[in-house]
Amino acid sequence: MLKLVSVIIPSYNRRHDLCRCIDSDLQQQFEQIEILVVDDCSDDDTIDYVNLNYPDVRLTSCPRRYGPSHLRNLGLREAQGEFILFLNSDVILPKQAIVERMV
Repeated sequence: MLKLVSVIIPSYNRRHDLCRCIDSDLQQQFEQIEILVVDDCSDDDTIDYVNLNYPDVRLTSCPRRYGPSHLRNLGLREAQGEFILFLNSDVILPKQAIVERMV
């Protein structure tokens, strides 16, 4: 049985980078991945864009700015995976087998 990996991505006004990060997560060979984006009260269109284009991504939006460490903790509370992978919103996983190798 495959273990679930929770990918937690804090983000603030980084829609373009965030989408590339999410895309690289979705291209992983390891299929048991949940992606959690925790948005730090972005004032661009990040929230609407993620909701529209990535329906399987779990999105949490903060009512005010907290900073990345607080966002990671919020993501941990929501995560259901046995393994946790924290990514910054500008990270692109360079190989499709990275998560599988880590597990």
